[in-house]
Amino acid sequence: MPRTSKSERPHLGIIPIGCFVTGVIIGAAAILSRGEIEQASVGAELAAHIMRLAALGQPISVQEVLQSIVGNMLFVVIIWVLAFARFAGFTALMVVVMQGASYGFTTAALVANFGVQSGLAATLVYLPQMLILAPTLLYVCTSSLNYVSLTLNGRLQTYGEAHFRQHIKVLAIAAILAVAAAMFDVLISPLTAQYLF
Repeated sequence: MPRTSKSERPHLGIIPIGCFVTGVIIGAAAILSRGEIEQASVGAELAAHIMRLAALGQPISVQEVLQSIVGNMLFVVIIWVLAFARFAGFTALMVVVMQGASYGFTTAALVANFGVQSGLAATLVYLPQMLILAPTLLYVCTSSLNYVSLTLNGRLQTYGEAHFRQHIKVLAIAAILAVAAAMFDVLISPLTAQYLF
């Protein structure tokens, strides 16, 4: 069975990265464009959450572990399934933009309310999960875009079986990483918050 060579595949990985960066910028702009009162309100909510984690200093409950895993997996599965949606498959990029916007919004809100030094320190609470989940979503999105590209270019019959197997492997790897990100969220984040605050 012939396989898709590197030269035959477009370098689509750049597109999800660009969308993620765009999302970060949009999220940061969204909070910075608000008035001081709204910024303070959002910052207070984030600060309360961080202080709650610091007070606990340990995993919260099995339910919250499961919620974190399900939340991460939801993003992964949506992006993965969109590979089979032909033109609609490109909406996977919107999921990446939304995730980037979430990170940009949170980081900018913390910096705007607590200053650069304290704000960036507070982002360390979320950093471990972000450093795992964000690349995972980009990885899955690139695989989905490759599959959509094969479909739209009429090469699915030639390379589809090999790439479908590869796409299955991508889902398996992404699922492991999504669970790891969730475990970091519930195991490491409280300890980080306790150490910093």
